[in-house]
Amino acid sequence: MRKKAQHGTSDAKNRRSVQVYRDRTWQRCAFQRLQKYDIFTLTEPDGTPVTDETGGRVFCAMSYPYLNDQGEWEIIIRSRVSVRACGKR
Repeated sequence: MRKKAQHGTSDAKNRRSVQVYRDRTWQRCAFQRLQKYDIFTLTEPDGTPVTDETGGRVFCAMSYPYLNDQGEWEIIIRSRVSVRACGKR
């Protein structure tokens, strides 16, 4: 089964924030603007880092963001990656 990361609900207060690693720096990014092979992190609205089931906090986008059947933004990920371990970066 593919791993997926979700952005959150349509309610702005419940959306996760996104930081993407581009040009050798971490930058804020809209979830919908993530690109395939981007390296990124997610943070809950309360500031808590989003982790996978093994504690990984850095993800690699293995797809472009898309709306799931519930109307929430989602992306297929690979987790526990280093900034050099994903795609063309």
